[in-house]
Amino acid sequence: DAKIAEIVSDTTNRTITFHTSQNDADASNNAITNTLNYNADTQTIFCRVENTTTGCYAVQPFEIIVNTLPVFPNISTYTNCETDGNQIADFIFQDKDAEILNGQTGKEVLYFETAQNAIDNIAPIDKTVAYQNTSSPQTIYVRVQNLTDNSCYGTSSFDIVVGSYPIYNAPTDVFVCDDVTNDGSETFDLNTVTAEIIQGSPETLIVNYYESLTDAENEVNPLPISTFSNTQNPQELFAVVDNGTYCKGIASFEFN
Repeated sequence: DAKIAEIVSDTTNRTITFHTSQNDADASNNAITNTLNYNADTQTIFCRVENTTTGCYAVQPFEIIVNTLPVFPNISTYTNCETDGNQIADFIFQDKDAEILNGQTGKEVLYFETAQNAIDNIAPIDKTVAYQNTSSPQTIYVRVQNLTDNSCYGTSSFDIVVGSYPIYNAPTDVFVCDDVTNDGSETFDLNTVTAEIIQGSPETLIVNYYESLTDAENEVNPLPISTFSNTQNPQELFAVVDNGTYCKGIASFEFN
C-alpha cells in the first residue's frame, strides 16, 4: 500500500490491486491480499489500477529488492615484505575483495582505517592504489554493503603485517674432488654453505636446501644437510633463507 501514492495521485473511483504476474494483473486474478504486510523476496510486482466508472485499467510493474546482510569469512592476515628495514610496504586492498565476498553477489567491499569510519562510511581507502601501512601489524576495517542499498551493510576487520627479507650472503658455487670411483657423485656437508650464507648477518637465520626452485618456493622435499649426495654433475641447488618472518630469501648455487 505504501507504493499507491507513488503510482497514482488520486484514488477516487479507482480500484488498486497488486499481482505477482502480468497475466494475473491483466485478468484481475489472484490479487495479493495482505498488502500491508506482504512477505516478499526479490521479485517484480504488478499494480493494476482500474477506473471503476469506465472499467479501463493500466498495469504498472515495480521491483521489490530484498537485500541480504553480508556474511564474513575469517579474513586472513594480509602480509607483505619490505627490503629497506623501515617496516613499510605497499598493499592493494582490492586484492582482498574476492576472499571477503566469498562468492556473495550484489555487494561491494570498502576499506577504512578506523572502525567508526567503516560504520559511518567516511573516508574509505582507495583500494585500487598502493596503501602504505602506518604500523605493523595494523588493523584495517572492512565495510561490505549492498549495491542497491548502502544502508544494508556489515563490518569486519583484518590485520596487515610487514615482514623483512633476510640479510645474508649469496652462496658461491661448490667444487669438490671425486673419490677413486670417479662416478661424478660425492657426499657433502651443506652446513659449510650455510656458514657462508649467514656469516656477518645481524639476524638469526635458518637455511634449508632444495633440488628445484618449485620445491624451494613451496618448502617441500628439503635435502639432508649433513649428508647431501649430488645426483648429477654439475647440479643446481636452491637455498631458502629464513629469518623467522614469512619473508624468505631464495638463492641458487652449483655443486660441482
